[in-house]
Amino acid sequence: MKTKHPKLTEATRASGSSSADTGKFKSYAEVFFFAVLFFLCSADQYFATRLGGFNFRWGQILLLALVPFAVQYHWSHLQDRSQEGNFTRKLLQYWGIFFAVYALTALLSDNPKITLIKWAWGLFNISCAALVLLNKRWWEPLSKGFLFGFSALALLVWIQAIAVYWIGVTAPSDWDFTYPLVIQNLPFPLGYVQPGPFFDQLRILRTDAFYYEPSYAGCAIAFSFPLVLFTEAKLRQGKFPFFSALILSSIFLVGSRSGILSVMMGLISLWIYFRRKPPIEMKPLIWKTVGVAVVAILIFGLSTNARKYLAFSAGLFKDRISYGQLADQHTSEGGRMASILHALRAWKDHPLLGNGVPTNSSGGQGITVSTEDMWLEVAMESGLLGLLAFGAAIGLTLKAAWGWSGPSALKGLVAAAWISHFVINMNLCQTFPRLDFWLLFFFSIALLADLNTTKKAGV
Repeated sequence: MKTKHPKLTEATRASGSSSADTGKFKSYAEVFFFAVLFFLCSADQYFATRLGGFNFRWGQILLLALVPFAVQYHWSHLQDRSQEGNFTRKLLQYWGIFFAVYALTALLSDNPKITLIKWAWGLFNISCAALVLLNKRWWEPLSKGFLFGFSALALLVWIQAIAVYWIGVTAPSDWDFTYPLVIQNLPFPLGYVQPGPFFDQLRILRTDAFYYEPSYAGCAIAFSFPLVLFTEAKLRQGKFPFFSALILSSIFLVGSRSGILSVMMGLISLWIYFRRKPPIEMKPLIWKTVGVAVVAILIFGLSTNARKYLAFSAGLFKDRISYGQLADQHTSEGGRMASILHALRAWKDHPLLGNGVPTNSSGGQGITVSTEDMWLEVAMESGLLGLLAFGAAIGLTLKAAWGWSGPSALKGLVAAAWISHFVINMNLCQTFPRLDFWLLFFFSIALLADLNTTKKAGV
């Protein structure tokens, strides 16, 4: 019998060990890249560059860098009759029709230039999100990056809330919009906060990580919660749902009642769905997540100022929500109601083709916010034709993804995310091309379409 040379054996082992280390480093690097991608794509202020009146997020650069590889992947599937290729063809048809209709109405509007700029903005964000998120080739690091990226955002919200309501960090008293939260000698801000009114002798600072304002942060994190819950169950089987509890609890610290309403709507939807077909394996995970989130909020509320902030955020005090609030345009509720009524009147003027994007009243080049309701925003700008095309693109995409698999806990979780987003978020936020919303949307589509998930998690 021949024996191996000792030095050769050692060299072979060293080579194998080196190859394994390289593989691990590549895997960690890919996960880190996608975590940074999701984190930066939420940041439309600090991690962004402003050019010509528009904010360009640094996350968009990372997203664009992946597009050529994603196009190559999808193009290869379009050449055959595979299930993935057919799904891609359907999405091209659905969204191609919407963007064709929106472009036509833009050309016929009174403000074609700025309306076409918004068309390009929406086309870029939606198409890039779809191309990258529906790519099976890098799904494992992408899903892990999603989990870590949104958990980092939630953790930042917690750090902000502790800094303000436990330590006492403040913002300048003359600032009336979002402001970087800075701690002395720290070279970077702890995200942004939005100053609110004085409540019980406390100046309210609403935390929003690096989002444009708290409503966007609350609604996006609420949209992500059911998706995080499933992703954590799949990737961290049997482990404590730390990330899901972190996400859920952070929503109540953002200071956005839109976000709180959104997650409550999602939880109610989840409860209704699970009443019909209860997934035994998900019950312990959900109860643990909710229980830990409640305990975390109770511990946060041990501070007097923290309790005041929680009461303000939930609207648990006299006359916070009343007819007077709705009638006063200077309040959050009144401002939203006024914008909705304005959008309805504008849509009535040109019901079929819309008005295009309104001219910026300040004289700048940026896009004017027409209304704080995305459905009305599309209707007012592109008319009934645009609204129908937009609704059809979303609805048919949901239908195509939903039909790929049977009843499951995943369906219940994704349905909860969709209901919270389409019923709450899109009626209380603008603008429809927002990148972070579309990343979450197509992530949910990738999960449900079963392009990339496995059955290992048992959910």
